[in-house]
Amino acid sequence: MIFTTLSYIFIAFFCFPEMKNGRVIKILFHIIYYIYIVNILIVFLINPGIPQKKDCINNNLRDKNKKYIKCRKCNIIVPEELKINHCVYCEVCILNHDHHCIWTGKCIGKNNIYFFFIFIFSLFLFILISFINIFVYLFQKVKRDKNDKMLDLLF
Repeated sequence: MIFTTLSYIFIAFFCFPEMKNGRVIKILFHIIYYIYIVNILIVFLINPGIPQKKDCINNNLRDKNKKYIKCRKCNIIVPEELKINHCVYCEVCILNHDHHCIWTGKCIGKNNIYFFFIFIFSLFLFILISFINIFVYLFQKVKRDKNDKMLDLLF
């Protein structure tokens, strides 16, 4: 997140003022950055799918015809259709556990997986548009430089 924020600051405040055109790319760049920021915050702040008390079943109230999953570490019992897994990093059980994300420090589960996919896709688009913006900036800078000093810096 630090790298993307520094990239955003560099491109928005140093590259954009010197670029002559590319208004659509500039607008897309800002929109995608804010989509990225909002979704990483949602993934970080939302409950990933930690089972609530209503999801857990008392050992005495089990239905004999249903299959259940019991977590050995959390000592909770849930119906098998909830697809629960224990995260070793968070030390909690997560519904529809996908993985533990090191970028957000949270598990990706039932409640935040869609926001995680939007976060990853917007990050990809942000990096792609950043490279396009930097390429256009450098191309325009080299084009303006008659002595080719910028080419010596690049190569």
